Amino acid sequence: MANPSELGIERTLVLLKPDALARGIAGRIITRFEDSALKIVGTKMKHMDADFTRKHYFDLEAYS
Repeated sequence: MANPSELGIERTLVLLKPDALARGIAGRIITRFEDSALKIVGTKMKHMDADFTRKHYFDLEAYS
């Protein structure tokens, strides 16, 4: 099977920030991708506790 990048297919990770969920606009954001003929191949919701957040944003810790 051919590598997707060889076929001109790209994959992109999209993260919705917590305020998008709090404002109830996550569905509208996803709809915009679908209306642009982009294919959503998966979704996942993850609760980011303080430890996970610290590890993920370790490079920004100096700014706080």
